[in-house]
Amino acid sequence: MPRVPKGDDPVFARDTGETAAIPCSYQFDYLPGSRRLKHAILRSRLHDGTIVEVEYEPIITFYMAGLGYSHPEWGHGHWKGASAIADETWSCNEIDLTNPQFFHVQQVCRVTMTGEQACGILEHAAHGPHKPSGFTELHDVLSRLKTRTRNLELVRQSTKPNRPELSGRPRGARGHTNRPVAGVNRD
Repeated sequence: MPRVPKGDDPVFARDTGETAAIPCSYQFDYLPGSRRLKHAILRSRLHDGTIVEVEYEPIITFYMAGLGYSHPEWGHGHWKGASAIADETWSCNEIDLTNPQFFHVQQVCRVTMTGEQACGILEHAAHGPHKPSGFTELHDVLSRLKTRTRNLELVRQSTKPNRPELSGRPRGARGHTNRPVAGVNRD
């Protein structure tokens, strides 16, 4: 995850202050009756063996279906001709979280790493069986809140940067508003 420097300058390239890390475990808490994350913790091992924990607490959810992802008729990147136009409106408070069309989300999160807080994005879509998460079928959901922790193989070695260190807080990310935004739901 690239760091965003403090200040007004936009970021157009990789930050030079990144630290290579190898993923080693994760913990996902799902909202009951859904495949949407309520809370996530990712742990990675730095080159010196230090384990770094990054915690994600969702604040706002953006449904990627609003961009066409998983949409049955207007899928992202589907060619409909030179002048095809349509629109669709969903009430974010009435979205059926068991509908696979709404599994793919990006969540604006409060991110905590080594005691420092910042703002970040967690993109997630869970389709199909995944034993560690308790999913046994293509689109089943958890009937109650379950916490699943999974340890990944620590023997994987990588010389390429995998997950840069997160630090700093993006300028302008000092809070959030309650204004409704298309495709966005406040959790």
